[in-house]
Amino acid sequence: MKKELPIFVKDILLFVAVLLAANIIWKVLFTPFFSDTPLVIITDQTPIFKSCIALLSNEVFGLLHLFKPTLTLHENVLSYGGLPGIQITWTCTAIKQFVLFACILLASRGNLKHKIYYILFSIIPIHITNFLRIFFLTLLIENHRQCFTFCHEYLFKYIFYGVLFLLWLFWIEKNEYLCNVFRK
Repeated sequence: MKKELPIFVKDILLFVAVLLAANIIWKVLFTPFFSDTPLVIITDQTPIFKSCIALLSNEVFGLLHLFKPTLTLHENVLSYGGLPGIQITWTCTAIKQFVLFACILLASRGNLKHKIYYILFSIIPIHITNFLRIFFLTLLIENHRQCFTFCHEYLFKYIFYGVLFLLWLFWIEKNEYLCNVFRK
């Protein structure tokens, strides 16, 4: 007799598969994957991204400037006392992570209307996570520039994916609860 995988294991496998597939599609579309230019070209001047960049830059600067008065913001570049700083670009806005999360949630089991509400709700924790990522990276460049690449490329990226996993896990638990409530 063939043994069936538990539903939670299937859910985790689906999470990983959709995350990987959506990430590959994103890379093919928006990064120079097959040639020197991406298939879809987005710039920091695209109006929606320009607004998101300005919002994120101003939020990080506004809070961090309270503690670090030497921090300056000029054309979306956060820097300390004339030293090279961090430039906030459209790829820093967490739009990719939001799209990946939306794909994961849409592929998960559950009511479509509830999924849409949860996807919209998830904008808040995803934005807060991204804000904290940029905040700590900006703090880091003041005295520990040598750690920037590791933290930017690895540490904070995987922390972000961990947050997406926790958001998805909360959805799975909430979805199970809703299914049990409506079955009664």
